[in-house]
Amino acid sequence: MQQAVLVAQLLTLLAVANGTPVIAAKLLGKERAIPLDGNAILSDGGRLFGSSKTLRGVILSVAMTTACAQLVGLGWEVGCVVGVGASVGLADLKAASSPDWTRSLSHSFPCLPPRRFFP
Repeated sequence: MQQAVLVAQLLTLLAVANGTPVIAAKLLGKERAIPLDGNAILSDGGRLFGSSKTLRGVILSVAMTTACAQLVGLGWEVGCVVGVGASVGLADLKAASSPDWTRSLSHSFPCLPPRRFFP
C-alpha cells in the first residue's frame, strides 16, 4: 500500500511538472518566453531542447512542483528534483543517431532518459 501511495505522489508531481509550462504558455502567451537553449541549432538542423522549452516554463515548473511536493507529503527537495528533471526535458534531449522507436518512447513517457541512452 505504501508503494502505491508513493507512485501516486510521484505521478502527481510529474503531472504538475509537465503541465505547469503548458498552462503558463496558454495564460501568458509569448510574454517572457526566453528559449532555454538560446535558440541553439544542432548539426541536424533541430533545436537542442525544441521550440517549446523556455526559461519561464522551467522556473514555474520547478516552483510549482516544489510547492506541490509539500502538499502531497513529500519533501520540497523531492519536488525540486522532479521539477528540474521533468522541466529541463531530459527525455527531449536530441540524439542525432537515435532510432525511430526511441523517439516515440521518449514522447510517450517524458520521464525516460534521453534517447541516446537507448541501444
